[in-house]
Amino acid sequence: RIGRDAAMVGQLAVGVATSLGATTINGDLTVDVDSTLSFAAITVDGDLGVTAGGNVTQSGALAVAGTASFTTDVDDQTITLSNAANAFTGAVDFTTQGTTANVTIDNGTTALDLGASTVTGNLAITAGNVITDSGALTVAGTASFTTDVDDMAITLDQSHAVAGAVDFTTNGTAGHVTIVTVTNLTAALTKLQDGGFWVYAAEAGGEPAHRAKLTGRVALVLGSEGSGVSRLVKERAD
Repeated sequence: RIGRDAAMVGQLAVGVATSLGATTINGDLTVDVDSTLSFAAITVDGDLGVTAGGNVTQSGALAVAGTASFTTDVDDQTITLSNAANAFTGAVDFTTQGTTANVTIDNGTTALDLGASTVTGNLAITAGNVITDSGALTVAGTASFTTDVDDMAITLDQSHAVAGAVDFTTNGTAGHVTIVTVTNLTAALTKLQDGGFWVYAAEAGGEPAHRAKLTGRVALVLGSEGSGVSRLVKERAD
């Protein structure tokens, strides 16, 4: 374990910014710092857990045999792991807070499994292998998913909630994309509200749209032509 109230191992420089030098960890690694965090080339034979009070970046590739979890616990701090030589073998999850806390990851040529994550900005995912999910993604901004090697599929079949536009890029003739939208709308709306969105439900008999002050971060739910929006959605809406 490295960081706040912990014994320090490996090559660590702590101050306004924290950098972890090139090293190999024969087991799990937990890093918890209240500053920005930059990784050099690091190999972790077990699980990697990271919490930072600033932006998380890298100057070298990360290779993690187990799961990897990245959290920024201060508003609008980003996670940028865009080294094309990264190799996260197990599930990878992210947690950010604020309104512009973007997450970017490139997993090199290794298949990428996305664990349950909450991103309060934009999410950008790239892999030279298949992209799958083992947990639900909640994204307050846009989301993009790219496989940059021929015939690598993207399969996202958990109950995801993405507020912004979602785009996919694959190559070859078998780069198929499968996505499942959220099945529990009220839960998704709650997560959007937690991320700073105002939720409005529109149906016949409601206040005229031109009178509503739809400003700031807004999620709009449109009711069906026949039955409108459900009772639970009405109760959840602001």
